Amino acid sequence: MTPSVPPQPADVDVSVIVCTRNRAMSLTDSIVGVLSALDALRDERLTGELVLVDNASDDATAEVVGRFARADARVRYVLAPEPGLGRARNVGVRAARGAVLLFTDDDIVVPRRWAVKMSEPLLSDGADVVFGGVAMAAELERPWMTDKLRTLYYAHTPEPRDIRPEPIGASMGARREVPERLPFDDALGAQPYPGAEDVLFRYQSMEAGYRVRGVRHVIVEHHFDAARLEPARLRGIAEGYGRCDAYLQHHHWPNAEIKLQPARLVLHWLRLKWIEARRPEPHSEQLMDAIRKVAFHREIRALRKAPLRYQARMVQASADAASVTRPRPAVAQRVK
Repeated sequence: MTPSVPPQPADVDVSVIVCTRNRAMSLTDSIVGVLSALDALRDERLTGELVLVDNASDDATAEVVGRFARADARVRYVLAPEPGLGRARNVGVRAARGAVLLFTDDDIVVPRRWAVKMSEPLLSDGADVVFGGVAMAAELERPWMTDKLRTLYYAHTPEPRDIRPEPIGASMGARREVPERLPFDDALGAQPYPGAEDVLFRYQSMEAGYRVRGVRHVIVEHHFDAARLEPARLRGIAEGYGRCDAYLQHHHWPNAEIKLQPARLVLHWLRLKWIEARRPEPHSEQLMDAIRKVAFHREIRALRKAPLRYQARMVQASADAASVTRPRPAVAQRVK
């Protein structure tokens, strides 16, 4: 259950929410980047804050954030004692004071104009939810990488589509009312479902009738742990994402029956064993695809009798597009 944090009044234009867990040694670059982005907001006569959510860290995260908070009143430390990115994002939403909420990650370095560009369509009533571009840091590139592997497993999407953009939580924003009405799923972002809270949020937002747009030409840099490039870690990521796919299938499309599901599991397992017998490259697209599909069907079988968490395509039955109102933000006229 997400810890109870009293909701804050919306007396800031833009809140940047960063959730972190045990990254004290590398968190400084991310914080410095966000503070520079807040300076750019101030140049546009907009106010901003950084809400840094400590997601049950057991390292020196609190001390690192505390040093920044003592030096800059725009930095606020919030504790989310239960692990899980979905839970932590909800804690950040409740603690934030912004009319617009922007999200990025603790292994991301944002460019100076990121907050200005991401918040502009939200403050001017051009969109309700936005996603920006994410690029891997150059030093993490490897010869074996393909476009598909970069996109699916390392969130490399430099230029999102304008309409129905790719859901990447490392560069995401929304008008405050959206995540308040559609909170992040607290089952996602922690084992056994290590991701997909951003995917689910995009689906929910579209189902509820909100306008979801991509913001182009503002790219954040992703400095993830290089250990994620190791074959065993990539395999684990593929398995975890397969379980996430099954979670979304079960709870979002409960009427989309998978015919002959036990047989499909066996067939995908046999295909995986056949691929492995051929000794493919350890980062093979074909291998990762097979691993992900086996994990998906195993989890679908495990979820067969699990109660549904959502009534109608992840949005309550009464929350249809006709019921959505989009009042113009009070600060919209202040955007240049």
